[in-house]
Amino acid sequence: MPVVMKRKLSSSDETRRKRPRLTDTPLRTKGISRVKRDHLCVRCGFLDFSSILGMSNFSQERKSSSFPVSYLDMTKNTMVNSICPLCRLFAAICPWKRGSTQQECMLKAFSAVGFNFPHTRGKKSVQDTLIFSIAPKNRRFWQPREGRKRGVIYLADNRKSPHDHRILGNAINSLNADLDMARDWIRFCKAHHKGYCRSNASSAAHTISGFKLIDCETHKVIGSLETHQYVALSYVWGKNALRTSTRLFPNPAPRVIEDAIAVTKRIGFRYLWVDRYCINQNSESEQHGQIARMDEIYAGAEVTIVAAAGDGPEYGLPGVSKAHRGLQPSAIVGNYHFVSSLRPPRDVVMSSKWASRAWTFQEAVLSRRALFFTDEQMFFECASMSCQETIQMPLSAVHQTWNSTMGRECDRMRIFPPNGPARVATDIIERIREYTSRSLSYPADNLNALSGIFNSFANEELRRTPQLNHRTITAPNTAQIQHLWGIPILPRTAVDNDEPEDNSLHRRFCLTLGWQCASPTTRCPDFPSWSWAGWELSSTVKFPIT
Repeated sequence: MPVVMKRKLSSSDETRRKRPRLTDTPLRTKGISRVKRDHLCVRCGFLDFSSILGMSNFSQERKSSSFPVSYLDMTKNTMVNSICPLCRLFAAICPWKRGSTQQECMLKAFSAVGFNFPHTRGKKSVQDTLIFSIAPKNRRFWQPREGRKRGVIYLADNRKSPHDHRILGNAINSLNADLDMARDWIRFCKAHHKGYCRSNASSAAHTISGFKLIDCETHKVIGSLETHQYVALSYVWGKNALRTSTRLFPNPAPRVIEDAIAVTKRIGFRYLWVDRYCINQNSESEQHGQIARMDEIYAGAEVTIVAAAGDGPEYGLPGVSKAHRGLQPSAIVGNYHFVSSLRPPRDVVMSSKWASRAWTFQEAVLSRRALFFTDEQMFFECASMSCQETIQMPLSAVHQTWNSTMGRECDRMRIFPPNGPARVATDIIERIREYTSRSLSYPADNLNALSGIFNSFANEELRRTPQLNHRTITAPNTAQIQHLWGIPILPRTAVDNDEPEDNSLHRRFCLTLGWQCASPTTRCPDFPSWSWAGWELSSTVKFPIT
């Protein structure tokens, strides 16, 4: 006999529901008559979603609370190939063990506010909803983030109005990305966020010698004006790409460029910056001049479009032209539509070819806002929030005002760190570590592809390291971080403020000079051997200061 939920009313207060509990006796409910029984299996046909989703008092309970909905004695092949839409949805999000064909699991319900948006708890403008995850049967405590690698289940409502403050799932179209949603994300950030989201770098980019933009209306490369708000593109050039360019913009351009032009216009802009066509690849002086100021170019863009799918420019942006996205697991049960949130944004993006390339690292880190296109869905990230296409959340209710901790509160699964590349002086160590884990086609570009990051640390007002060498330092640090062939020289206030200048400089340089790389590497003669840039690295660089 299947295990399902059963409701009882409290004798003291008939209007207050007790938490449902699992029983061995199935209970027929009013909702069952609306379900096409020939499409649902026996177990799923007895699930009373009207009762489960109607638990309005659940969001007031403690953050770690959850309740079991149904036991699932799951056989992988049976669930995947079942005619029951709920079984197929459960199979899509189940954290299957490697090599496992049968698994005893439990469907659990959680508060969406409690687990995804805890900083909104108690706000009357946010209406809580339930999300569902599948947990191993023997696990007493299970949080949705433990099962997020396969996604969680949200209730979707395509009739949601702008004044609807529920946190719901979104049934996405595999052929067309929701660019209206992307435009709303960008507009909200520009209207409400401060800090790094509202950088003044946009005007600085137009002062760069030879700075040009693609006019998306005329498909021509033109000289920029200070009034031109522009979008940047970050993509993988591909294996056979040559460092050559023509004076004429190609017609047609590679698919990713054409798609980026279409997206730029759809989100309300006219101008697009693409390195390959806006930098004269045949002019060494122009190349060096603009590479040295990549921090201003990407921070100056209103948003950076990231092509985090495919391995070259002909793949395009999924959901824009011919590059289709994978189908989103979903199920319709009576009047309810359930959808999967799909894999977490960070997992999807960081497993792409784009995330393995060294040049693309600073392009995303330096951007104030980034719009990621993947084979699954579209993501948005700025210094203060991150959003995904499969989740509809009330932005006006969740982010009414900006504060310094908003980025950490609103999402624990960020793709890149908040507040740009630099928060404290020693963050430069972490940026080098992340950068050296990526691959580079031309080792001679070891420093060029990181020049924008170094510039941002040289120009930012950084805070001193909170605790380093057991010393507490909290005052602001305006000293610039310099580097010698890629070896960063940290400010005195971040390492040792008491020693004489000469001794301090020597000590600070030696601290970062002692870098290590776990695997043997090949020598790169363009740089000195004592710098990490002088080697074709096969693993991440580590510094003793960390």
